[in-house]
Amino acid sequence: MKRNVFFESILLLITFNFLILSCSDDNVSQPYQNNGLLKISGKLTDWNYGTGKSLSMYTNPPYVTYLVGNSVISSNGDFSILLSNPPQTELKPVLELEPPSMFSNLSISDSTVQGCFAEFLIKLDTANYFIGEVIPGKNQITFGVGDYFVDYIYLEKPMSITGKQNYNLFNDSIEIVYNLNYSKGWNIRTYKVVEITEIDSSKSFKKSEYNNKQEPDMVFKTHIF
Repeated sequence: MKRNVFFESILLLITFNFLILSCSDDNVSQPYQNNGLLKISGKLTDWNYGTGKSLSMYTNPPYVTYLVGNSVISSNGDFSILLSNPPQTELKPVLELEPPSMFSNLSISDSTVQGCFAEFLIKLDTANYFIGEVIPGKNQITFGVGDYFVDYIYLEKPMSITGKQNYNLFNDSIEIVYNLNYSKGWNIRTYKVVEITEIDSSKSFKKSEYNNKQEPDMVFKTHIF
C-alpha cells in the first residue's frame, strides 16, 4: 500500500465506498519556522516492535530517491527527524505532481514553483531493508465529517493555491475547497472531510478541504508490510 502520495487523485476515485484500518492514539509535535518545517517529532501508534529500527523520510514516493532525514525509533515508538532540503534534481513543477484537473479554476500565486512529496518508511537496521511505512493522519477513520489525511510537501519558494473545485462523480456533486498557503521548505498538507452524504449505508464526500493546518489529534500510524 502506498499512501498519501498523490492522495487527492485516489480520494476522488473512492469517494463512494470505503474501507480503512484503525489504530490507537498518541500526541505529535511539529514546530514551524519561517522556512517551513525543520523537524518532525512524534510517537508511532501501536508500536510493539522494540528497538533496532529506524524511521526514514524519502522524497518522491514510491521511488524513495532521496533521504530527507531519519531517526532511531525508541522502544515505545518515539522518533524525531531533522529535515534536509532535497536537491533540485528531486523537484518538479507543483502543478505536475498531481492530475491537471485538480488545479483548474483555482487561484495559483506562482505556477512555476517546484516541489516534491515525501513518505515515511520503517527500516530494519541490521538488514538495511524496509519492513513497513508510517501514515500520518487521523487515528480512527470512519469516512465521516472531520476525517482527514496528511501529506508532507517541499516547495522551493512560497506559493498559495486557493479557490473551489466542483466534481461530478456517479451523479454526485463534490466540492473541494483549497486554502493552501505554503512556506518555502517543508509543509504539512491536510485533506479534511467537511460534509458527507449517505444513501443506503454508502457514504460519499460531499464537501472537503485542503489546508496547511495540523490537526491537534493527528497521529503517525504504523503499518508493517
